[in-house]
This record gives sequence, structure tokens and C-alpha cells, in this order.
Amino acid sequence: TTGLMTLGYVLREGGAAGLLIDMNTLENPVFVDFLGYQAASPPGAAALALSTHADVILAISIRQPNGKYRLVFHPPFETIRTGNK
Repeated sequence: TTGLMTLGYVLREGGAAGLLIDMNTLENPVFVDFLGYQAASPPGAAALALSTHADVILAISIRQPNGKYRLVFHPPFETIRTGNK
């Protein structure tokens, strides 16, 4: 929890932060629309986005034939405020 609090402070101050998450978690998941599919996600990223108004950007790494990785960044997701935290 301390780590999420620190990230929240950084984001509220206009800084940038990264959060690595597993999109299919079994512990206290929040179900979200992920590229057209319902994914059981940990609630930390959603809680940060809702409380700090920070953009959420999907970044993926793709292994190349030479063994190196290429990072791909997608546009920010729209934060949908349903009132259901």
C-alpha cells in the first residue's frame, strides 16, 4: 500500500510513474474491458487513475527474433467514472 501511496503523490504532483500489473489476477480482481475482453485486473491501476486523474497507457514488450524486445505504447485509455469504486 505504501508504494501505491507514493505513486499517487507523484502523479498528483504532475510526475510520471509506471506500474507493472498482471492482467489476469485471482486476488481481489476488478473486471475491466481490456481490448474488447473482460479481464480480472488488480485494482491498483484503476484506483490510481480515478484518484489522481492520471492517464492510463498500455505498454507491451514484444520479443524480436534477435532476442531483443520492442516496446509498443498505445494511446491513453478513457477513464470511465461509474461511481462504483
